[in-house]
Amino acid sequence: MESHRLDMLLVLDARQALSERGQLALSMADARFRLWGFLKTGADVSPAQVDRLCATFGFEQTYIPQHGHTERPVQVAWVPLTSAIPEQRGASAVQWKRRHVWSPGPRNRLIARLAAAIVQGDHQYLKERAPRLASCAGQFQFERTVVLAESPQQAVAIARRLPGWPIVAGEHDSDGLDPRDAARWRVRRALLPPDRPAVFTPDGLNRLDGDWADVIIWSGAGPVTPLLRTGKLIRRCDQARPLLLVDFGDRSGPTARRWTRRRREAYTAVRWTDLGRNPLTQPVGQFLERGIR
Repeated sequence: MESHRLDMLLVLDARQALSERGQLALSMADARFRLWGFLKTGADVSPAQVDRLCATFGFEQTYIPQHGHTERPVQVAWVPLTSAIPEQRGASAVQWKRRHVWSPGPRNRLIARLAAAIVQGDHQYLKERAPRLASCAGQFQFERTVVLAESPQQAVAIARRLPGWPIVAGEHDSDGLDPRDAARWRVRRALLPPDRPAVFTPDGLNRLDGDWADVIIWSGAGPVTPLLRTGKLIRRCDQARPLLLVDFGDRSGPTARRWTRRRREAYTAVRWTDLGRNPLTQPVGQFLERGIR
């Protein structure tokens, strides 16, 4: 291979570059080409191979779900939160969620107030409650904000405090609701993907226009964010604007802290980075930490 004549080298299976012959070819002193390695999603790669791939190709990655498309880059803004209803010994996770997460209590009052402040551009409130959000006001279109609730009950609790915000729900989300809420729900459920701020249930997420929203507030407390399970963020490469995900670091008890930690780990696994942080900081740090061990 006459590497001095190359401008770009594509390795169709990046793992082939880890072989003795591949490493020998890439170690040529006059190699000045740009190196790209392709790896199929879900490929069987050991932790040691991951480190060697990073050492060979670097830490920057691009996800290509289909031809000409990529995933919108996501930045995560963490807002600290301590519940007024601490975990009770012996209570199940569902019981605690009903009291703390889904009810019209302090947590959802805070979330609704924060959502309104983001859309209205209330920088003073944001500086006091979420300074990192205030600092990125020019990077995202705050008027394109939606709230993603963890349950229909929570969607109602939040929407009650956001006049004019419709609820976008699934076909059977109103089952089991209070009759007064269900009557109000039927009017709002007919809304198609919004051109204005709205509150979504998990089952209503399939109606979300993944290109319209610039800010998504995840109001749940569980270990998984429903947005991770959808393809809503896949867009043409020239339309893949950054997306801001607002999440809450709940410190009200061991379970809440564990769930927050698991969401952080899930975001890291798909390379969603903390707001204002260099996206390469975390993978480089993990690489160095594994090397030290």
